[in-house]
Amino acid sequence: MQRSTIASHDVMDDASDDEDNRVSEHSKGQLMQFLKAKEQENKLLDLDLRSVKSQLKVASGKCQSLEDTNVSLLQQIEELEMREDSRQAEMRFLQEQLAEAKLYIVKLTETLDLKGAADDVRIQAWETFRDLYTMPSDSEGVLFAGKALRDEGAMIVADAIDVFTGLKNLTLSDNAIKRRGMEHLASHLSSSTTLETLDLQSNLIADEGCASVAAMITGSKLSSVHLGANNISDPGVNILCSALSDDRCALKSLHLNNNKIGEKGARYICSALCKNTSLEFLSLSGNKLGDYGTTSLAHMLRLNNTLTELNLGDNDIRQAGAADLVSCCADNTTLKTLRIGGNDNMEGEGRKALAALGSASGKHFRLYL
Repeated sequence: MQRSTIASHDVMDDASDDEDNRVSEHSKGQLMQFLKAKEQENKLLDLDLRSVKSQLKVASGKCQSLEDTNVSLLQQIEELEMREDSRQAEMRFLQEQLAEAKLYIVKLTETLDLKGAADDVRIQAWETFRDLYTMPSDSEGVLFAGKALRDEGAMIVADAIDVFTGLKNLTLSDNAIKRRGMEHLASHLSSSTTLETLDLQSNLIADEGCASVAAMITGSKLSSVHLGANNISDPGVNILCSALSDDRCALKSLHLNNNKIGEKGARYICSALCKNTSLEFLSLSGNKLGDYGTTSLAHMLRLNNTLTELNLGDNDIRQAGAADLVSCCADNTTLKTLRIGGNDNMEGEGRKALAALGSASGKHFRLYL
């Protein structure tokens, strides 16, 4: 009985141990599942953490980009503010210029009295005013050829010329400018320290306007003046020669072609060029010098030592004048070019003598036969 009881207890103990083992195995399985779940959860958290870090990095880059953009925008705003300040300053300057222009227009109207002028004269005068005041003030050349300026337009140019502080070349050819316009030009150009070339060909200057030209030659630094086709005769040449004889004359080139200069004018030129020390080029083509005038100029060549080119074309020079040129040119050491084309009445002997002189002396003569 006692043994049976002991055996029963042993069986119960074994059953209890088995139950404990089953419970332990079950708990262990649950623990493993829990650990695996936690491990998986940790992996997911790690992935989430990496994703968050990546997003933070992207966000940081975007913040830097936004900061850079902000700096750029601030710089642009600053630049725009500077531009606006500059624009406002420019507007103020333009308003001042406009006010000055309005005052000038009033003054101009009073000075020129354009109200009583013909319509075409008034229109051309205002167009000249407009064109001048739209040119850059640092322009070295002002070209108004063939604009029909007349005296009124020339006066506008004269009044505006002070704006061009570096003006070197002024062309007013073919504009029907007379004495009044020339006087106004001379009042502004006679003291110019920059003007070098003045082209006034094909106007109506005549003898009456030569005093103004002479004032500009002696008062400024002009080196070239073109007065061709201006109806200038001997009295006008006499006035111009007073400027050529002046010690202040710096003129190197003078065009007097296609005028009405005769024997007396040639003598005036001869006297002036015997004293002048600057003139290198002189054009007298298309005048009325004839043999007597040519003889005067030929004798001048014996004394002048600056002239390098002389144009006597189309002056009715004949054999006597040609002979004097041959004689006097032989003694001249500076003349390089002598133009005598268009003198159709020069006899063959005169042409041959000049050609022979050119060959013998090395001078260059252009003969238009």
